[in-house]
Amino acid sequence: MPLTIIGFVAVVEAWFLGGPADGRVMLVEQTADGDLPKLVRLSQVGLHFGASEAVAPRVEHIYVLGGSVDDTQVYQYERTVHG
Repeated sequence: MPLTIIGFVAVVEAWFLGGPADGRVMLVEQTADGDLPKLVRLSQVGLHFGASEAVAPRVEHIYVLGGSVDDTQVYQYERTVHG
């Protein structure tokens, strides 16, 4: 698992499978113990121009640490939480 130090934060490249982040490789911060979090919540917020004047509520996409492929940690899509 290749380790990168950005400032004072240790991060690892992880591969995300399934859901809206399918196929992306992103940096994930390690815990103080040097472990990766068991799950990652990717928040999706924003607004678009359309017929509605209301902003859509925040959506969180939940990814769970599954294993590794060629020394790259893999997070698998689990579910989307609306709210």
